[in-house]
Amino acid sequence: MEAPEMVTGWEGDSVILLCSFSLPDPGYKGNISVVWTTKRKSSRAVVFNCTNYLPLNAPSNTSENLIHRNAGRRYWLAGNPREMNASLAVEKLTLPDSQHRYQCWVALTGNGSEVLVSSTETTLLVMGKLLSVTGTKGGDATLPCSFTMPGIHPSNIYVIWRRGNPQSRPFINDTLGLASHTNPGESETANEGNRYKVVRNVGDGDTSLRIRGLELNDTSRYFCHVHVTFTLQEYTTQEHTTQGHVSHGHTTQEH
Repeated sequence: MEAPEMVTGWEGDSVILLCSFSLPDPGYKGNISVVWTTKRKSSRAVVFNCTNYLPLNAPSNTSENLIHRNAGRRYWLAGNPREMNASLAVEKLTLPDSQHRYQCWVALTGNGSEVLVSSTETTLLVMGKLLSVTGTKGGDATLPCSFTMPGIHPSNIYVIWRRGNPQSRPFINDTLGLASHTNPGESETANEGNRYKVVRNVGDGDTSLRIRGLELNDTSRYFCHVHVTFTLQEYTTQEHTTQGHVSHGHTTQEH
């Protein structure tokens, strides 16, 4: 079976998780069961389950899907199992969907036997809605990033900013320790050119980024990732995307 390691989608949009497999022969007429599971930490759950079958007296190669489970009614089979395609569409993406690991399972039932195969896990990364910021060359600009503060007090908040694409190397990596046993305070492990500063108000869920001395090549897409940890568990909050543009003119900011 084949499946990508990571798929990126946008908040509110849809995304397709690819999954392909092999049939024992092109004329296979047994049932094909497709199960998709999702995993976060150690918890795994079935989000979609269907059986593809050939109805009696139906035209050749005409199959139907019997849906057994569709969690939240946000999923549908984007591929045709008879064509060795079990890809899944996920609709109405939300930020909490981010970092879930999806896995495709296919069971072939025929001649009184069953063959079960599974794909590698695909990590879903959901980005927040695109914001636009325009700055003047030589001036400063603030890229907004906000998140929902959990109800219980965290021990650490990690803020990572990337440029270009959401998998690129972080150009700023900022950590704020909030609990006494984690050495309260702020530390940075990356800050290219020392031109960047996280302008933070944690109580309001604000981890915006200020860029000093803007240059024309600062024009890019910027990705903000906020990760919150607790003493006994971890909680990933939001992913945001900001389109930054540096010009010779005046400064404007759009939300």
